[in-house]
Amino acid sequence: MSLGVRIRFGKRRKKMTEYTHLVEKVRQQEAFSKWKKEPLYLHLNKGKLETKYRDGHMEIEDTSTGKKTYEFPESYEHEEYRGNLFHRFLKTFTD
Repeated sequence: MSLGVRIRFGKRRKKMTEYTHLVEKVRQQEAFSKWKKEPLYLHLNKGKLETKYRDGHMEIEDTSTGKKTYEFPESYEHEEYRGNLFHRFLKTFTD
């Protein structure tokens, strides 16, 4: 005898829309990681090639020897600096 009632056993399935905000957050973080590694400018002077990146660090290469040195902003490792950088990233896409 059937009463027309279906009983489902198991866990409730989550809809994909429930994860949309998480997916968007990961996409944003991946885009930020890529964005901050892009060069802002290149400058060649007296055999030294300076490359400054969006995250503020600079790579200086001596073109005669191929030796590379790196310079970082003073507060590069601080969370506040990275937060400000992330806000600058967001601003470039919202303006």
